[in-house]
Amino acid sequence: MNPIQVRLMTEADEAFVYRLFSLVCDEQQGLAYLPESQREPLVQMQYRARAQSYKAAYPEAMYQIIEFEGQPAGYHVVAEQDEQIVLVDVAVLPEFRRRGICTHMLQMYRTKAQQEGKVCVLHVFKMNPAQHLYARLGFEIVQDCGMEWTMKGG
Repeated sequence: MNPIQVRLMTEADEAFVYRLFSLVCDEQQGLAYLPESQREPLVQMQYRARAQSYKAAYPEAMYQIIEFEGQPAGYHVVAEQDEQIVLVDVAVLPEFRRRGICTHMLQMYRTKAQQEGKVCVLHVFKMNPAQHLYARLGFEIVQDCGMEWTMKGG
């Protein structure tokens, strides 16, 4: 049995998703150095803005929890459209990284896109070290969007 499973996100997962989002903000934006009284409102604002942005841009998106050996390890948001599958967001807790979770998810959606005659698309911040994984798995930069790249694979 595959140790990596996905399930639909529920309201009960909200605290887990927020905690993981907060960790990612600390890593990618350097927010950990801020006093908690400044950091927390900023993270909350970004979390709400991200949720509104995703709902506006990808109303068809599916929100899922990634489990590794039965434990919540991450989350991802994916939008299946007519000509493409967009990996809107993926994040994995630090203690579950380097276990093949993101590789599994990327390959799963790339294969699905290929089978359906679509392309798999994702956006990655230029400072995100995951960009190297995406490139290694065959995703290519197709657009420079300032702070992030659009990458396609499959």
